[in-house]
Amino acid sequence: MRQSGDQQYADLLSNLRVRRMTEEHYNMLQTRFITGDGKANVQSICQTYKTLANKGQSPLILMPKTTLCDEVNVVMLNEINTTIHRITAVDTLDTIVDRRLMKKVQQAYDKSEEDVTRTVGLEKHLQLCVGCKVMLKRNKNVEAGLVNGLVGTVTSFNTTTQGNITLIDRIAVKFDKIDNIVNIKKDSASFEVLKSIYYTRKQFPLMLAFAITIHKSQGLSLQTAIVDAGSSTFRPGMTYVALSQVTSLTGLHLVAFDRSKVACDQKAVKEYNRLRRLYTPQLVDLISVNKSCTESRKRKKTTKEAEADQQKRKKPRTKTKQTAGKSESHQQQSAKRTVGINIFDCCNVQSVDELVQTTLCTQMNLTIFPQAHSEMSPSHKSVARQLEQHTFAR
Repeated sequence: MRQSGDQQYADLLSNLRVRRMTEEHYNMLQTRFITGDGKANVQSICQTYKTLANKGQSPLILMPKTTLCDEVNVVMLNEINTTIHRITAVDTLDTIVDRRLMKKVQQAYDKSEEDVTRTVGLEKHLQLCVGCKVMLKRNKNVEAGLVNGLVGTVTSFNTTTQGNITLIDRIAVKFDKIDNIVNIKKDSASFEVLKSIYYTRKQFPLMLAFAITIHKSQGLSLQTAIVDAGSSTFRPGMTYVALSQVTSLTGLHLVAFDRSKVACDQKAVKEYNRLRRLYTPQLVDLISVNKSCTESRKRKKTTKEAEADQQKRKKPRTKTKQTAGKSESHQQQSAKRTVGINIFDCCNVQSVDELVQTTLCTQMNLTIFPQAHSEMSPSHKSVARQLEQHTFAR
């Protein structure tokens, strides 16, 4: 748990996770706004970043959308006052294509060349300078810790000259969790623009990382972060993910916070409760599933399905006494199980004690075998003693 040193913040996140925010929680978050009057603009965000960096901290800006990240990154890059290098990827068509199809292929390529999700994560254009913050976008050496998502600072560019053209061969980066400076070279990867038609892109596997998306920040533990959790958030759980990357409330600096965007996925809550009932029956349900939870996107119904639903609604529903009794008893059991509980209070619960094991084995028609205790014979003990003396003798 990232927030083990800040129980108050851990409690806030525990409630935020299932959309149970109180006024006290909201007031706590209001104290973390970087501006007192509404949402901060780009200049305020950049100024807060520089203030925190000057204090020796390593802040990271988390934004909901890529366009917002690009806006902040460009401003931060221009304020460093060092030479900015523009690096364009080299794209090569790998497939032999009939001349008559080239126009169609070119149109498909034009649509995908700027979309990083379609070009295996490699940017078409990179703008970097000495002192800028970057993130590694591909696994280079897992054993050495050079993995996707690693953040660092550019220290220098290694260039070569061919005639009047200056080319960048390597970019030296000092990553946060690695002691030595690492030279990053270009990667090559193929991507598909049309069925069975591929291009190969050659580019440095880096991206500007003063600001990154909330999605990209998953898995990070941040001591200091500037977070936009305002009206631009667009997915259930996104606000919780953004705030939970920060290890303490004092390290959180809010650009904006929209209470109406705090949502949890109904299907996720149902699955949590199903697994709890199955494997940890002594733990109660997280929360009753209600309208406060936002469902995932649903598939659009066909005309036949819509007509069938309409006919079902017209038919009057009749309940037998037996069915009604079962329904009432199920509702009573659910009401008893649905108790407000803080998930962090369950950290020390022994979920596999003897009672739970016995109950589960009875339900699954299994047998609990006692733990086997074996004792060595005198001859075995003598051999073991001699081996011990021989092994540890000086």
